[in-house]
Amino acid sequence: MGALARALMVCCLAVVFASEALATCPASGPTLTFPADGATVGPGFTTLNWDPVPDATGYEVWVGLDGDPLSPIDNTVLTQKTIELEPGRYVEWKVAAKAPSCPPQYSVHFMFETWCPTETPDLLNPPNGTVFSTGTEITFGWDDVQGAASYD
Repeated sequence: MGALARALMVCCLAVVFASEALATCPASGPTLTFPADGATVGPGFTTLNWDPVPDATGYEVWVGLDGDPLSPIDNTVLTQKTIELEPGRYVEWKVAAKAPSCPPQYSVHFMFETWCPTETPDLLNPPNGTVFSTGTEITFGWDDVQGAASYD
């Protein structure tokens, strides 16, 4: 190989290594915006939100329930993740900003909980005082209670 070819190869390799070394990485973790730290939210679907991070190409969402360790639940390019939660859950969450060839940059941890229903359902059927013959099938009906996951 001639001197010119060797010089070109060295030059091109230097450019490749320099571009890898100069990878633009997120400088910090995302700022979590909702739910606020210490908040109480209704059960059902809750959307976790955070601010975008310059140079991040994606985000990894971590969640822990009821004191369990946090674990990753999703990778996304969005700045939100919707999760479904039962009543009476304690949730801890964080988000990592990610980019290729860069270490993840984690947010602070936020914690929130879901409230439990305090209302009782109103019985609709059968009407109060209804008398049934033996063997009659009885169908009960009631108003929904916001946040109830089931009825006993």
